[in-house]
Amino acid sequence: MTERKRIYCTNCGAWVGENEEKCPYCGMINPTGAEAAHMRRLNAIRDDMAGMEDDIEETYTRELKEKGSLALKIGIGVLIISLLLCLAAFIKLRLEERNTSREMDQEIAFERSFFPELDRIYAEGNDEATLEYIYQLYEREGSSALWSWPHYDYFRHYEDYRGMLHARAMLSGDEDLHEDELGWFVYRILKELENSKNDSLSYENLTAGERETILTWFQEEADFLTNDLKLTEDDITVIREKSLDKNGGFMTYENAEKALKPWISRWVSENR
Repeated sequence: MTERKRIYCTNCGAWVGENEEKCPYCGMINPTGAEAAHMRRLNAIRDDMAGMEDDIEETYTRELKEKGSLALKIGIGVLIISLLLCLAAFIKLRLEERNTSREMDQEIAFERSFFPELDRIYAEGNDEATLEYIYQLYEREGSSALWSWPHYDYFRHYEDYRGMLHARAMLSGDEDLHEDELGWFVYRILKELENSKNDSLSYENLTAGERETILTWFQEEADFLTNDLKLTEDDITVIREKSLDKNGGFMTYENAEKALKPWISRWVSENR
């Protein structure tokens, strides 16, 4: 066994081991032992750090692989979702194209089947019979083709004019008076006359004779409001303003029904 070297304590003179940090008797620092202990601790720290670096590297490598795997899975998932969305959009587009194509085929078939009869009835000059036939055709496939019939706009105006005739018959007692129908007819008249101010007739698909007839309807509808319903221009303005949608752009039946309610009660009571 190697004998441990001993030295004297510079403070108390006791024998102290060379590698001891302090004198065990007086506690005086032993420079040689303190330095050796300090170096031992540094070496221990260095060894621990080396092992820690290995652990950190191993942990980082493992987490990187895990995150890389997760990122790959996420990327694959996003790709699959994108492909599914593209496929859904493609299918939707094709279905819309098929529906559009089918609707066009139906409209073409509708025109070939019903426009000749529609033209024949119209040529007879019987507007009521023509409008009733149009109502029947609404139930047929491809009836949207009616919008392209040259005289469709004319009968759109005639429908409102005929509503005015029914409203007048209700107030005169020639027809049973129904408040909801009366309100609807008056609303349509107000809306028709409001639209007429935009001079839209010059842009519609109308013959000169049809335009002239519609202008007479406008005048008769205006007379109905002032003479039959006893509405002043101020009354009409107020009703129209209360009938506008929340954006103030168009009249809606829901708002018009509320605005007309007190007037309808008055008209009903006066004609019962």
